[in-house]
Amino acid sequence: MSESLYDAAFEQREDAQPEDTPEPSEELSDDETTLLYTGHLTSQVTLGNRVIRLRTLKIGEELEASLLAARYRDTADANRALVTAFVAAAVTTVDGDPLIRLLGPGENELEKKFQFVLDNWYWSPTISSVYAEYNALLRRVNEASESVNLG
Repeated sequence: MSESLYDAAFEQREDAQPEDTPEPSEELSDDETTLLYTGHLTSQVTLGNRVIRLRTLKIGEELEASLLAARYRDTADANRALVTAFVAAAVTTVDGDPLIRLLGPGENELEKKFQFVLDNWYWSPTISSVYAEYNALLRRVNEASESVNLG
């Protein structure tokens, strides 16, 4: 049987590709894809029977957390106050429920979360463990950003 004109034209096009055609790019990792589509990464920490979910922060949230911690700036525990504020901002849920529930639209969520963590969580193991996971998330963000030239 003879070749169809379509098959012959297709073979010619395949052969006509230049040799310096770039290789298809590698697939993006889950972290890279998530960063490109949502701008943040999430993770969780399991402490005892509690599952604490957290996410990376937007710059405004980081700055607001810094302002909340600033009232402790002249104390020996200024750094722990800042870490606590970052943890409060980063936590999204505990056992699937929000860390706090707001009573009205005028309430400052981060301020309420910070106060809740100050009043109810211990430094070790809770705050320090959640912060360690937050740092791991930041490392993942940096690695993924460098891989896709975002940072």
